[in-house]
Amino acid sequence: MHGEYNDYVRDALRKYRRLRATAIVSPSISVYELERMRDDGFVGIRLMWRTLAEAPDITSPAYRRLLRRVADLGWHVHLIERADRLPAMMQEIEAAGGRMVIDHMGMPEAGKGVDDPGFRLVLDAIDRGNTWVKLSAGYRFKPPSAAMDCARQLIRRTGGERLVWASDWPFAAYENQVTYGETLAALSEWVPDAAMRLRIGGRNALELYFM
Repeated sequence: MHGEYNDYVRDALRKYRRLRATAIVSPSISVYELERMRDDGFVGIRLMWRTLAEAPDITSPAYRRLLRRVADLGWHVHLIERADRLPAMMQEIEAAGGRMVIDHMGMPEAGKGVDDPGFRLVLDAIDRGNTWVKLSAGYRFKPPSAAMDCARQLIRRTGGERLVWASDWPFAAYENQVTYGETLAALSEWVPDAAMRLRIGGRNALELYFM
């Protein structure tokens, strides 16, 4: 990870105008910098806090201002967070009025699966219409079978709407254990219907990143 160093991504966006990306930014970033990033092709920010022992204070004035600016730009907040901390994070993001993308299906705590309170909140947020969920990283679930259960719950709740797929490249900490082929095979298991897979991998992604 390169923290707030988004230069390589920015250069790719400028070179290939059809691309879109999210960025890791400081809460103190100015609205002028965000507007320049928007013009380059950025469409959201990432809060990658799942591995942190203590998450930043999302209720601080600086983060509340950032979330409001993100909403004003029409961007989304891509949240990678622990299930037990999801409720507070989701509440602040929703209060700011922006769209939210929950990574790894909310990844419930080990052994809890679909009964994890954090995962149940993800389902409820989808119902409110401004939250998207990434079907990804099933190999990180404990047990791995919980990923199938969560994916099926999400599909039943949404009918395939506002779900997108991600390979979870580059399989951090699992580089020698996971392949792209396996992640695609997992998607086929989670979503047996080919038309729904096409929607998740095509139209839904276009709506999230380009509209």
